[in-house]
Order: sequence, then structure tokens, then C-alpha cells
Amino acid sequence: IYTLQVSKDSNFGTTVINVATPMTTYTPVDTLLNGLYYWRVRATRYGSVNTDNDWSPTQQFNLNLPAPSGLTTEWQNVNYAPTMCWDPILIADDGYPVLSAWKYKIQVGKDPLFSTIYDTKETEQACWTPTKGYDDSTYYWRVAMIDGNGRYGAYSAAATFTKQYPVTTLISPLRSGATIPTFAWTAVDGAARYKIQIATNPNFDKPITAEVPNIHYTPIKAYTELVYYWRVAIRDVDGVYGPYTDAILVGHAIFLPIISRNP
Repeated sequence: IYTLQVSKDSNFGTTVINVATPMTTYTPVDTLLNGLYYWRVRATRYGSVNTDNDWSPTQQFNLNLPAPSGLTTEWQNVNYAPTMCWDPILIADDGYPVLSAWKYKIQVGKDPLFSTIYDTKETEQACWTPTKGYDDSTYYWRVAMIDGNGRYGAYSAAATFTKQYPVTTLISPLRSGATIPTFAWTAVDGAARYKIQIATNPNFDKPITAEVPNIHYTPIKAYTELVYYWRVAIRDVDGVYGPYTDAILVGHAIFLPIISRNP
């Protein structure tokens, strides 16, 4: 019979595998963490002699689960959080699978060091589409495999995408407006509400602001200023805003009364 010991300590003070087997090979039932391991074997003879031989010379190996590769998104610049895909991990020997990923873990951050994780997910698939709203920004994302015992491999090299919500198109008023105008703009896919701002200056200091679920807005009071500016931004269901449209300058139409006199 043979005794096999595997340890992360070259002196074998503790072991992660310590088994007896009559075979000259052994495959663990459980997986191991990534890292450097040391292993050794000794034989025990039976019969009239029941003694342990000396340990074999110590051997070592590095265990590193493969990192996913082939990270892609359909577009690098997107209006919404994109579907992220990667190559599935499946390693075979003579046509027989010897290693495959049980799950994958995706991390999304706003910096290449992933100092703060913006979004994360574990999935059994080789693609993932986020379900929450993403701020307009450049994002970094990476993937690691998870084996059948829930142990993580190394993360892949990071890939990037830039998310930018689309802007609506202002329809009216564009030049001159009524005292109480109705503002109108085009619909945008993914918008839960629209935020409109109206101000008397192009910097939008102290603007009148409203959020509506429709693509039009009518103020409840008359506008007495001769000119004003207005702009619109979309907001998604998670409260994430897109950029404002370019501001439109509008001047009130001036109507002169018709005066007639009797001869």
C-alpha cells in the first residue's frame, strides 16, 4: 500500500491530502486552491514485514486554474449596459473532458485596478447582461472561473466598454413660443422619465425643473420673460440620468392687435 501526502508546506507540517491507496496513481475527489504544493509517497509492506519505507524525494507543482479569455462585447460604445461574453473553459484529453468551469464570476469597475466594484455576478453561462442601470462612463470588466467546489481561479485581463445614454430630440418650441408653451421631444428607448429644465440664461442658473413620464410638458404658469432656454435629459428605472440635450433658445411671439376706426 502507498501513502500519499500533499501539502503547501515543504516540511509537511500540515497536509491537504493524506491518503493510503493500493494504486500507483491518485486523483483527489475535491479540488485544491490555486497555489504551490509539495507531495511525497512512501510504501508500506505487509506480510511478515509490516514497516514503512522512507518517503520519496519531495516533488512540487503549481496549481493554477485557467483564466477566461476572449472577452468581448458587441460594441465598445453602447447606449445601454452591453451583453458581455467570453470563451467557455473546457479542457479535454483524448476527447474526454478533464476540466470545465462550474460557474463564472464577473466584476465590473470604473478603474483598471477594480478598487471599487460597480457590479458583479456569478453565472453558469458564458455571457451576461446586467439588469441595473449604468452611469455614463467607461467601465472595466473581468471574469474568473469557479470550479465544482466553489474555488476561484485567476481573473482574466480586463476588457472595457463605454456607456453613453442617447439624447432625445427637442421638437417644440424651437423659435418663438406662447405665453404658456407646451414643450415636446422624441421618445428614447429605456427612458422611464424625462427631466426638463427651463431657465432665463444658458448656464441654467436657478432653472424651473420638472420630471415627467411623457414626451411633453406644459407649465402651470405663464412665462413673462422675453427669452428662455430649455433642455431635456432621460432617466432610467434605476434613477440614472443621461446627458442633457443642447439648450434651445426660445423667444415669445409678439402679437399686435388689429386696430380699426370708423370713418
